[in-house]
This record gives sequence, structure tokens and C-alpha cells, in this order.
Amino acid sequence: MAPAETKSKPWQTALVLLFWLAVWQALAMSLGHGGLFLATPWQTLQALAAQLPTAAFWRRIAFSSLRILAGFGLAAVCGDKVEDVSLEFVEPESVTVAPDDEAPEAAPATGGGDATSEITVSMGGSRESEREA
Repeated sequence: MAPAETKSKPWQTALVLLFWLAVWQALAMSLGHGGLFLATPWQTLQALAAQLPTAAFWRRIAFSSLRILAGFGLAAVCGDKVEDVSLEFVEPESVTVAPDDEAPEAAPATGGGDATSEITVSMGGSRESEREA
């Protein structure tokens, strides 16, 4: 059985967009102060249109994108190093893959031949016991 289509129709997307724009407009108007605390959607579009042709705007966009990518890269490197350090203390002892016929009966079988395997990972003790021996 194929999964149900979840693609929305264009008019539904437009209706949702208009709803949230109306909420934004109403909230900005209720706060008052001429957009000091919350700019209206129209004020935001005007400010964006004024900034788009300037080089300073695009420099800020480039600098922000660079910082985002650098943060992502730093997180990946640090995550890799944390994994390496954690494996110094605890290593996988064994990995067992159960055949499909031994899989638990809790999950109903699908008729599409979607075979899955259960993976069990036992974590061993610390490496200090190995170093002492």
C-alpha cells in the first residue's frame, strides 16, 4: 500500500499564508507604537526592498552564511572527537543481527516484502580492565 499523498494544494498554501500574515498584522497593530516593537508585514517588505540592492546587505548575508557553515563544521568535528574519546572508555562488545524469522511478533508483517532486521548492541566495560591485564 502506497503512503497517502500529503502535498497541499496551492490555494491551501495561500490560505495558510494569508492567515499567518493577518495574525502578524493584527499583533503588530495591537502593540501600536508605529512598528517599534513589531513591524507590520508591509513595513518589513518595504525595509527588505530598500536593503536588497545594497552591497552591505549582501555582505551581511555572506558573513552570516559563513558563520553558520563554520558552526556546522565545528560541531561535526567536535562531535567526531567526542565519539573518539567515548570509544576509549566503552566499546561495542558484540553486534548480533537476528534473522527475519526470529524477529519479535509485536510488529505486524507487511505484505510488501519490507524485511527488517533487529540489531542488538552490547556495550562492554571500560578499557581499564584490559589495560590492567
